[in-house]
Amino acid sequence: MKTTVRTTKGIAIAVMALAFVSVSHAQLQEPPKPGTYYSAKDFEWSPPWPFNPHPDLDVVEIAPGIFVFDDTAIPDTPQQAAARAAHQAAVEHAKVLAANPALAEAERAARQAAREAALKANKEKVAPWLVKPLPRAEDKPANRQAIEAATQSRLLSLAAHFNAERQAVLEEAAKTGTPSELVFPNGERAILSSFVEGQPVWTMSDSLTQAVSIATAAVWPGGGAGFNLTGTNTPIGLWEAGGVPRLAHQEFQGRVFVADGATNIDSHATAVASVLNAAGLYTIEYPAGVTNPQAAKGMS
Repeated sequence: MKTTVRTTKGIAIAVMALAFVSVSHAQLQEPPKPGTYYSAKDFEWSPPWPFNPHPDLDVVEIAPGIFVFDDTAIPDTPQQAAARAAHQAAVEHAKVLAANPALAEAERAARQAAREAALKANKEKVAPWLVKPLPRAEDKPANRQAIEAATQSRLLSLAAHFNAERQAVLEEAAKTGTPSELVFPNGERAILSSFVEGQPVWTMSDSLTQAVSIATAAVWPGGGAGFNLTGTNTPIGLWEAGGVPRLAHQEFQGRVFVADGATNIDSHATAVASVLNAAGLYTIEYPAGVTNPQAAKGMS
């Protein structure tokens, strides 16, 4: 709490300092510094940025690695205006609850009841994903040997299950003359994973398949959910210990940049950045003239 108060006061001082800054933007701008950046006009409620989203604006460093950028002259986007109104409404509502403990307790009880009702309604869906407790003896935690034995038993059970499923798929493929693997002209491979209503289902590593499998494609423009989301102008932070994405990759189109000055290119960082932000330029040509457009399109 003390840190939050000090930071808020520091940002407030920085906001006042920015009001007196008169450095011309036509002058040579310094390279962006890594750190945490706050907006001058909504620093009290908006989350910080891991980089400077407006490198052309004046910036004040209020503490080592903590900056405030002066965006007070930039008009609010509709999203910012709505978020600010929602924040103000939440503040006013919090004041009402603070003055009326009985109402606050009633709201807390209502939220708890709603959560319990939602869990109960989705019990069958949630149950398979819940972590079951390890076996205990005389109400004492299981020892290391018991934990290892339970883990090994679970892994062996899963392995047997997946091996049986795979064997059933291969047997069905042999009966129907379906190949277990496809190799495309560009070297891409697809593995036969299952049969659905007698039709083979292939698995391959492209972002579009992933987006469809977790329903991200449903919220894109034209998706069945009707949200028409594009992610335009929405910043995403990616932290990688091994290195940085290959910024010159055709899928990034200048939308990916390094905030901390690192230069060592890493394949994993490039792959993760692609899943997040690839433009979708890469196209896979399947056999029989079938094309998969935007095979590398990023989730956002």
